[in-house]
Amino acid sequence: MPRRQKQKAFNYREYPAKHYMSAPGICRWCNKEILDHLGELNKKKNWCNKACVTQYLLRADPKMMRQHVFFRDKGQCEDCGHVWRYMSDPWEADHRLPLVMAFGDLSYWEPDNVRILCKDPCHKVKTKEDNALFKVAAKRYRCEEADGG
Repeated sequence: MPRRQKQKAFNYREYPAKHYMSAPGICRWCNKEILDHLGELNKKKNWCNKACVTQYLLRADPKMMRQHVFFRDKGQCEDCGHVWRYMSDPWEADHRLPLVMAFGDLSYWEPDNVRILCKDPCHKVKTKEDNALFKVAAKRYRCEEADGG
């Protein structure tokens, strides 16, 4: 008897579009048709070019997002201004608008929503503020969802 595959539980930290596959021969990022050298639909490919792969991975792969943000911001903490020299230094990639509030909105995964913060104290302070601010909203949303409204 074949084994059943466990359905993966929803995780608000994971890019939601990871779970949606486009039709064969359609780019997963820009939704354009992918044509082969004869002008026919190439059903073996998921991406039309490297730019689409890069844009998708910036949102779906945390390691690539961290690297992008580090080089974009030149390793500088947005709060205190401390400059980190290496990717392995103790800094955090912080979402300005927390992912817990995304509720499926893909704009929360945009690179513009991510910044560099020092692990301690900048990110700890911001996390405390977010918890205080957004816990109430998240609870209210779950209650409304349970009520059907």
